[in-house]
Amino acid sequence: MVNQEQAVLVSSSNELKPGALLIRTDGANRSPVRAADVPLVVEIISRSSVVYDRKHKMKSYAVAGIPSYWIIDPLADRVTFTQYLLGPDGNYHQQLQTDELVTVHQPWEITLDLPAWTRKRDWIERNARP
Repeated sequence: MVNQEQAVLVSSSNELKPGALLIRTDGANRSPVRAADVPLVVEIISRSSVVYDRKHKMKSYAVAGIPSYWIIDPLADRVTFTQYLLGPDGNYHQQLQTDELVTVHQPWEITLDLPAWTRKRDWIERNARP
């Protein structure tokens, strides 16, 4: 199941809250959820989280053994998506980075329309109160 604002226990003394995550059903009835029950975490970059999400959180999730890490960056000129997969060396390796329409097959098949997200973001920026 997909959830937001759910804490993930990444070590005995540390839990993190990703922007969104995928939780295996049999591990979903707990808080914080165990890292072993999380096949994917998604971070959405904000101005205050650029370094933290791209370095510190990424390293913590890798050490915890979470297989997939995605970063959505709405701060770039065009909204970007970056997919990382955990390698046998215990580090994330970038598989894909794009700002185009993309279909991802891991951990499940999903199509992300990044140009539509960019248009929506730009429309909101033009029409929102200053």
